[in-house]
Amino acid sequence: ARWSVSSYLPLFGIEHLTDENSSTYWASDSPYPRVSHSISLVFEQPTWVKLVSLFIDYFQDTSYTPHWVSIRGGTGFHDMQQIMEIECRKVVGWQHADLESTGEAVRVYRLQIVMMTAHENGKDVHVRQVKV
Repeated sequence: ARWSVSSYLPLFGIEHLTDENSSTYWASDSPYPRVSHSISLVFEQPTWVKLVSLFIDYFQDTSYTPHWVSIRGGTGFHDMQQIMEIECRKVVGWQHADLESTGEAVRVYRLQIVMMTAHENGKDVHVRQVKV
């Protein structure tokens, strides 16, 4: 899959989402409060997705920790639909979106992980790892 993000701070880019190191992180960078930040994956062919997992660390990232996350899928930007929404609690560890809990895995060309809000009304987010 090809990965992309809505924005990032220099030195805190997309490469940290899959580096297997929970001490590094992707940091979004938006001058606007209340803007959703996202991680997008584009697959070359329709792909079944069962589970989306985010590693977060509330105690290090506090207001940068995602709170509500929307998992969306489709064939392209024009038909993205929400599959599931999860609440990330104030913890250190993996937060899982079990897409099979809605009935079965989803088949998508495009998957989007949207950070709808951050704890303590933060405007940017830190995500330490992502597994799909």
